[in-house]
Amino acid sequence: MSIHFRSERSIPADRFEAAGGLWNPDVHFIVMPSDEIAAKNVQSILDRYASGVVAHWIQEIDGGCYSIELQFSDPQVGDQCKKEYCRGWQSGGPVTIAKKAQKQRATKRLFKHRMYILPEGTEFLYCGVYDGHGYVWGKVQVPEAGPGKVTNQVVHRSVLEKCRSRI
Repeated sequence: MSIHFRSERSIPADRFEAAGGLWNPDVHFIVMPSDEIAAKNVQSILDRYASGVVAHWIQEIDGGCYSIELQFSDPQVGDQCKKEYCRGWQSGGPVTIAKKAQKQRATKRLFKHRMYILPEGTEFLYCGVYDGHGYVWGKVQVPEAGPGKVTNQVVHRSVLEKCRSRI
């Protein structure tokens, strides 16, 4: 899943400052598009609040992560946006409910610091648990960035349970 932001009124933060505006973001999200449930929640929030945004800054950090900062014309709308995002992660929120529905019993023990070959053929070094809903994080090599360059990636444990491991 990819994150996209469209607004007729909003401009990038550097152009906003160049035009004389004061860049002071009201909201800051960090999103991993590989975590589809969380990414869909953030995308729906971006779509719903796009009309109130005057300046934005979206930057890719650490390979698969995106940093999204938004400045609203009305700070109260920014607070509303922030509260809606937090509500999604609370007990009974849409992100939590969707992740619990996806939860499956473990069928195979996963070992930390072991290399797993993902279905697309990339090697995934399992490093740890990402959240309490079955998502794990690890390191993958980025071939286009050069030898030895790695980035973080989040996948569901059910994907790794089906993969073969390489010690």
